[in-house]
Amino acid sequence: MTRGGAALIDRNVIQNTGTNGIVVIQSSSARIINNTIQENPQTGIVISESSSARIGFNMADDTEASPNVIQKNNENGIVVTRSSSARIVGNTISSNTDNGVVVTRVSHGDVSSNTIDGNGGDGVFVSRNSGVNLGEDTGSGIFDAPNTTNANNGGFGIRCVINSYGDGRIGALKGGSGAVLFAANCVNATSP
Repeated sequence: MTRGGAALIDRNVIQNTGTNGIVVIQSSSARIINNTIQENPQTGIVISESSSARIGFNMADDTEASPNVIQKNNENGIVVTRSSSARIVGNTISSNTDNGVVVTRVSHGDVSSNTIDGNGGDGVFVSRNSGVNLGEDTGSGIFDAPNTTNANNGGFGIRCVINSYGDGRIGALKGGSGAVLFAANCVNATSP
């Protein structure tokens, strides 16, 4: 999707595309719900160039997620980049070759109630003047709850580098190297 487009992407199996699974670019927006996005040679979902997405829910007053399964992609599960934003709620993001979720290049991600596990890199990687909110400090609703890990990610639960921040509850988000790694120039506002 490109050039200011908007779409609802619902109940599809998106696999073996030849590149990325879903791409939302150039000031576009998407609601991505109830899909299986797997085994693509690059990233499962890319949100880029001042675009936005709701991934795993339809409306801001939803009380239950409409989860996607984003797995076994040959790069990352989800990438939010180049001044974009995404709310990533209630999905299973697992067994991707690199990271589960990447938020980078002046972008923002709200990441809550997901299962993020078994990814080769970090569960969540935030960098280059970007920020991630891991749910809220309290509450158990889909927009509030922390993320979980059943099988460790290869790196850290969340890693932060290059003037970025992470906020919210770590919960059970973890990696084989530990739960968190924040560079000295990052703000760690997370709690257990």
